[in-house]
Amino acid sequence: MKYTASRSILGFLVCTLHFIDPDTVTAILEMLCATGKPVTVFQETGRRSFSYTDKIRANPLVKIIAVDSSTASGYDMGRFLYGLGHRRVACFMHDDESAWVRSRYHGIIAAFADRGVPDAVAGVSLDPGPSATVYAAAVYEKKPYENLIRAVLDFQNRTEPWSVAEQAPFFTVDALPYIWNRYLGREMAPLFGRVLSDKSISAWVGITDAIAIYALDYLKRNGAKVPAEISVAGFDDSTDAFCYGLTSYNFNAPAVAGRIVSHILSAKRHARSGKKAAICEEMRGLVKIRRSTSSKVY
Repeated sequence: MKYTASRSILGFLVCTLHFIDPDTVTAILEMLCATGKPVTVFQETGRRSFSYTDKIRANPLVKIIAVDSSTASGYDMGRFLYGLGHRRVACFMHDDESAWVRSRYHGIIAAFADRGVPDAVAGVSLDPGPSATVYAAAVYEKKPYENLIRAVLDFQNRTEPWSVAEQAPFFTVDALPYIWNRYLGREMAPLFGRVLSDKSISAWVGITDAIAIYALDYLKRNGAKVPAEISVAGFDDSTDAFCYGLTSYNFNAPAVAGRIVSHILSAKRHARSGKKAAICEEMRGLVKIRRSTSSKVY
């Protein structure tokens, strides 16, 4: 890598989330360590474990930041809902094939199972369907999306003409999340209706905030009281979650970013002083409690 020796580079961040071959990770880390600059390794606990060589682990300039896995976040959400008194929960998913979706779902199940309620969670998933890109392609020439897409592209062409030129096909533009979420909302509605008829279920969990917000909207339109009758929660603690008062799992990204920057800026000073901090530091997320959840009263 020709940029590693540049004086403007203070340190390096290696994200292992999409690496498969451990030898590749080791080779990259050893090459970066040879520059004498700090290296932070970003990994997800429980997702894929890499064995770091003794040479790497002994290097005072290396720090491994491990963030909550999807399973851990699901477990924390399940524990939170159990603590509120909920004993039957529906978990709504756009699919049950993605690894992170399954991990969050099974984490919720594990939290209730550990507390003696192994059958507490009902998984509710869309049938296998089109991916976001395939769906966007299908609606590209159809209303009501045609005008939206044209407006977004026109705006980008005026403000960032270089970005539009690079987008082939168009599906990476900002209109895609809107289209995909509208699709989810439409397809989820029958599932919401089916679960609403089951009076034993007192909490709904969206595997993402988008699904949870569509659940909130559906419940409101159908006269269900949130959270008096049904509690609703999601994952990712998005801006929309804040605006809608949705309880959501926050992965604590600011704290993770802070630790990464802190290591890059202070590692050399600590190395000169002879201090060696723990090579691995785990960063936990938290459930951000808002008005969409409350205790279950029996």
